[in-house]
Amino acid sequence: FTAVDWRLSEIPDAPALETSNIDQMGFYLVDKQAGPFRIAISSIGVSTK
Repeated sequence: FTAVDWRLSEIPDAPALETSNIDQMGFYLVDKQAGPFRIAISSIGVSTK
């Protein structure tokens, strides 16, 4: 996991990810190409390593 801001710049001194606080996730699509697109997500998993 790498913490980033809304411009996807890394946040170097961000605290460690506290997985018990995660209640949602999102995806950034940033290829800067206008028009229709398709995304296929076959699986999302959770690990407690």
